[in-house]
Amino acid sequence: MDLQLAFAQLAPRDPSFEQRVRLTTTALQPSNHPLWKLRRAIRLNLVFGTVITAGYVALFPFVGHAVVMVFFALVILYNTWSILHTYRLYKRIPAHVAADHDLLSVLREQVEATTAWIQLHQRSGLIMYPLAATGGFLLGGVHGSGLSPAAFLGKPYVQLALVGALVVLVPLCHFLVRWMTRAAFGVHVEAMRARIAELDGNGAH
Repeated sequence: MDLQLAFAQLAPRDPSFEQRVRLTTTALQPSNHPLWKLRRAIRLNLVFGTVITAGYVALFPFVGHAVVMVFFALVILYNTWSILHTYRLYKRIPAHVAADHDLLSVLREQVEATTAWIQLHQRSGLIMYPLAATGGFLLGGVHGSGLSPAAFLGKPYVQLALVGALVVLVPLCHFLVRWMTRAAFGVHVEAMRARIAELDGNGAH
């Protein structure tokens, strides 16, 4: 023990080297790494998306009206595309984080891919929210009134109610999804950006 203490006192200390060792050690612990946390969050997103889509599919035969079925079919198709697109992103994220010279490039690649995935889904949601809201509005209104979709939408107050629902629900859904995306995925992307900055900074010394 005395020899170890003496050697530790004589050995030169390199803060940047110690920082690299700390980052490497953290990288070898998947549960503590933002890349692994992002992969877990995306896996949960896939599970929830699949369950929700399965619910739409189970409800589909009971819709009853062709017009409403078209809206539900569009929502199901969008959800299916979203699940497949998310699954491709999930498969690109490595299950194990290797602490080697490629770690920096892996982090950069995943930050870029995840940011593009988030932006695409937020933009495409602006097209899908009105369709989903209209389908839900028609489903409730038609079954509640006993009228056909054409007769139900032919009433002026129903048209105003639909427009009002869209004006309120579409921006609300958009901002809610942005907030949820930030909480579920954005924090991990920012953590990876911070890790990249640390590795870049230490590599410059």
